[in-house]
Amino acid sequence: RNAMANGEDSPSSALFPREVDVDSIEAEPPRSAPRDQSFLWGIFYIFLVAVIWTGASVLVQAIYTDFDFDAPFFLTYVCTSLFGVFFPLWHALRRLKIARQTAPTAETSFMEEVALRRRLRRRVVTDEDEEATFMMPEALVDFRIMSHKAHLTLALIIWPLWFLANYTYNLSLDLTSVTNSTILSTTSSVFTFLIGLLCGEERLRGMSVAGVLCAFGGVVLTTLSDATSGTDGQSFRGDVVCLVGALFYGAYTMALKVYSPGDEDMSTSLMLGYMGCVNAVLLLPALLIIALQSFEPLEKLTWAVLGLLLLKGLFDNVLSDYLWMRAVLLTSPTVATVGLSLTVPMAFLADYFFNPAASQDVGAVLGSLLVVAGFALVTIAAQSEGGLEEGADL
Repeated sequence: RNAMANGEDSPSSALFPREVDVDSIEAEPPRSAPRDQSFLWGIFYIFLVAVIWTGASVLVQAIYTDFDFDAPFFLTYVCTSLFGVFFPLWHALRRLKIARQTAPTAETSFMEEVALRRRLRRRVVTDEDEEATFMMPEALVDFRIMSHKAHLTLALIIWPLWFLANYTYNLSLDLTSVTNSTILSTTSSVFTFLIGLLCGEERLRGMSVAGVLCAFGGVVLTTLSDATSGTDGQSFRGDVVCLVGALFYGAYTMALKVYSPGDEDMSTSLMLGYMGCVNAVLLLPALLIIALQSFEPLEKLTWAVLGLLLLKGLFDNVLSDYLWMRAVLLTSPTVATVGLSLTVPMAFLADYFFNPAASQDVGAVLGSLLVVAGFALVTIAAQSEGGLEEGADL
């Protein structure tokens, strides 16, 4: 954003020469909501994602233990491939919007859609006779809607990081407790902030630093106070795998913000649809090798397990990751990742209802409170900073 404000080329503009593709244009209503309202929507999406992810973690471990189907790669493959459902949804919404258009020609429809996206300002040029004439807005030349090819390119950049982050997290659920995995995954906020500093997407502000450190301190305190998890080597390996997954998730979050050509230029649903198709095609050979070599117990797959996988994929992947991308674009990468630290107190609330003894540790409770305080500090710091961007298209 700073590069664009200074007239420089951003990383996304170098990667994506934006050509006009009518098929990828989506009409949207005029953006009259203030920036603060968009930011609040982003916070609301973060809260919903935290709720979904907390429940999904419990569901995944139930699949591993109760159904004896510990197949993290297969689970991640199926759930990621479900992103493909965004394609028919995107086409259906696009046809509905086209049917509602009342412009007489394709040219005027295109001009109206671009005008709605850009809020273009016309330049008035006065000639020697002082006659004012309207010129074509420069934004039509400099900023154009992303084509399908550009969406596919962005998906190819984002998808590997996303898959590795989710695979390592699902693998950690097979090695350690849900509480440990939930807590350690929140360290992605630290990685996001550090990567953001290197990329120039985050500023070194006192309140943001305090918020991240507060959240990280809460994670450490909660981990040290976790008396319910074992101390065996497998649990330790699970903790390490979860930390690696947090690193990948921080990189994925920042890559989404850095390489996204612009909030109004990309379609979140279209890009997720391409991610699902890319995942299904490119990882199919790896899935066949895993099945033939029996690296995972795929022979234990039942209709009940498949139904739970589809349920998990549609809510934890399709819905929550759509909301997650919207939250990143409506707020900031650090706010989004620190916001997911809310899964920690939510996990303790779940323990309070289903396992009351696990939620009585004072250190763990204090740690979860620190996590919430860190989220509040980072959120306030980001909201007080000017230049919050408006949301991405559907």
